[in-house]
Amino acid sequence: MSKPSKQVKLVIKDGGVINAIYDDSLVALMQDAESIHTMRASHVEPHKVPYWQADLRPVGGPVLSGFTTRQAALDAEVEYLSKNVIV
Repeated sequence: MSKPSKQVKLVIKDGGVINAIYDDSLVALMQDAESIHTMRASHVEPHKVPYWQADLRPVGGPVLSGFTTRQAALDAEVEYLSKNVIV
């Protein structure tokens, strides 16, 4: 059974700057780039067990908390970045 394809959104800014949420499918693109600067947009960490939080302050966002699983925090992180940062 084949895995469904995953779409990665790339936003190309003036001067050739590309914004995206990193995914391993970007490896080939990054290998061909002249220069690369990657930046951590957030931190997903345990917070007040058994909860997880997504700290989006590195990109000027909020701290999203109260998630009972790491995956839920990761999903919220990607949703926030997709709607507010990678636009």
